Amino acid sequence: MNPTQCMYLGPSRPFGLPLVTHAIFRGAPEYTFPQLAALFARHKELRSLFVPVADLATSRMLLATPGTALHKAYAAIKAASDKARKQ
Repeated sequence: MNPTQCMYLGPSRPFGLPLVTHAIFRGAPEYTFPQLAALFARHKELRSLFVPVADLATSRMLLATPGTALHKAYAAIKAASDKARKQ
């Protein structure tokens, strides 16, 4: 069985992680970056920015549409990450 592939659509280097926009993961992203498990617990929106590759077209459209959950998640993670970096 092949693990599901997902793509990260959030801001690059959130919270200082070496994670970039459009990175593709095979399986759960927290296996590649174990630090994500703690971040997912503190910032629930972060998990929604990892979308299945099969849903990529729809997800990109939602990301670009103000007011959608994905657009709000991106903005929330960007703001939280920027704030954490300034501390």
